Amino acid sequence: MLKNIFLAFWLVLLVPAIGFSAANVPDCMDGQEVLPIDNERVLELKNNSANGTLKRAHVQGVINRLFSIRNDHIHFEILIGKQKRDTLEVIYNRGFGPIPQPRLDMVVEVCGDYITSNARNGKYPPSPSGAIIHWIHKSDNPRHESGYLLIDGILGGQAIDHRFYRERRRPRHTRN
Repeated sequence: MLKNIFLAFWLVLLVPAIGFSAANVPDCMDGQEVLPIDNERVLELKNNSANGTLKRAHVQGVINRLFSIRNDHIHFEILIGKQKRDTLEVIYNRGFGPIPQPRLDMVVEVCGDYITSNARNGKYPPSPSGAIIHWIHKSDNPRHESGYLLIDGILGGQAIDHRFYRERRRPRHTRN
């Protein structure tokens, strides 16, 4: 009995820290419209839209390439079609909660902002995949829709940690 209580206690503590189950996956929204998983639409955008094109997207794929962590963001590539070039770079901001460590062949579902990225766009270099999906987390900004990352059945990106922003904000300079 005591062993079961101890186990239940640890599960209550650990499950929220790791993520949520697939049963709690929110709808992927674009305005008032619920977006279905639509890899073909995203591949059409990747192949036929101008660099910097921004659209809401909902895709599913398999991790086929891992990139380094940059600026506290996890980067990896997913295959979303049948061709070797049918890829999308996923960018996850670790300030929105932990996720399972990405590994090759993990199944991923992503809802967020798609951007065609086949050339430099302002300060951003082109993506090695030619396109990205980011803002794949809950939004605390009412003017920006939430997204999510479902990785091997674990939902990530639903924590909003305001300390993350306060610690990384540039200090304001004052005149003497």
